[in-house]
Formats: sequence, structure tokens, C-alpha cells
Amino acid sequence: MLNGDFKEAIEDFDDFIEAKPREAEAYYYRGLAKGELGQNWEAIDDFNKALALRPDYVEALYNRGNRKRVLTQFKEAIHDYNKALLLQPDMTLAYSYRGLAKENFGDSKGALLDFDKAVELNPKEPIAYYNRAGFYSHNKELVVKALSDYDKAIELKPDYINAYYNRGVIKSGNHDHTGAVADFDKVITLKPNHAKAYFARANAKKDLGDTDGACKDWKKAKELGFEMHASIINSNCH
Repeated sequence: MLNGDFKEAIEDFDDFIEAKPREAEAYYYRGLAKGELGQNWEAIDDFNKALALRPDYVEALYNRGNRKRVLTQFKEAIHDYNKALLLQPDMTLAYSYRGLAKENFGDSKGALLDFDKAVELNPKEPIAYYNRAGFYSHNKELVVKALSDYDKAIELKPDYINAYYNRGVIKSGNHDHTGAVADFDKVITLKPNHAKAYFARANAKKDLGDTDGACKDWKKAKELGFEMHASIINSNCH
């Protein structure tokens, strides 16, 4: 949905709730729409209302956890994921996103257990591999595993923009600049206004000796609003 669709959906739910204030689903779906618009606290408030009406509403617990995680309330998010998993122990994404929350909360061991559990529960879920890849990518000794998980995420979801971008970043760091350019090419094909991909591709092209191509990409990144030091273009492009 576009932002306008979410706003319209919220207005529709407002009207519905005014007429039927005891329908938990209405608060839940309004919360989802608010979350998509970045209205995280408002979304949490709606999930709270849904849960007050239906305490075992597992989807509301899970999505409230997601909003809390976005707000960096990692301990509280973990608590919600725990509750959701007690009600639905096979909830793959609850494990995966609880892993993210645990990682950010400093529980690396617990995070990896959750990431592994998510992959075990549903080997066809690309997000499970993507989130675990992010965990692996923070450790230089585990980047090979990160690349493998990004490969799998992309195999399962060929238009996974963030997976291509992150894989390209790792390849650049491993001096596989040709592979990095290929990944950033894919990102830009899928999302032509991805400023960070132009900047990253420019750096990879420079390392390959393609200064002209790098300059074109740096300039495009700047045109798209990417902030970079003026000296990058001034010292490399003529």
C-alpha cells in the first residue's frame, strides 16, 4: 500500500471503531496501518487496546513487539515475542525478530539460537536467513556464513533489495569489487532511486579502476540526496 492507502485505511477503521468499539481486530489492523506510517507509539496503543479485548491475540503481541523493537525498547519487545511464542510456538518470524531484539540487547548467544530456530522452523522463509546474515556480518570470522545466508535469502526472494545491497557491501569489504558491482547493479535495477547503492557502486568501481563510472555514480548519489564530502567528487572527477 501507498502512504495514502494507509491513511485512508486508518480513517475507515476510525469510523468502524466509533460504531463498534469492542472489536479487537479493528484496533489491530489500525495499529498495523499506523506502524506502516511510522506512527509507532500510536500503533502500540492500538495493539494494547486489541489485547485488552483479546489477551491471547498472538498477532497483536508479535506486532507490538515489532514496534517496540523499532523504538529500541528491546527488553519490552523480547517480552512480547516471548508471550507470542508461548501462544504459537511455531511462529518463525517471532523467533527471527526476537533474535534481532536479543542481538541489540547484548544477548548474542540467545540471538543466534533464535535465528537458527527460525531457519529450522521454516527453511523457505527469506527473512529468517536475512536476519541471521546480518548477525553473522558483524563478525569478520563469520562473513562467509553471512554471504551464504544472503545467497539463500535471494534464492528464495529474487527481488530482495536489502539482501543484494548488504551482500554487495560484504563483497566490497572482501575486495570482490566485481561481485559487489553486480549486486549494486541489481539493487538499482529494482530500485532506481537507491542513493546508497549508487554511492557504494561508485566506490567499488573506483577500486576496479573505473573512475569515469565511479564519478557518474557519485554524482547520481548526490543528485538523489546522498550526503558525501565534496572532496570525493572534486578530487576524483574532472
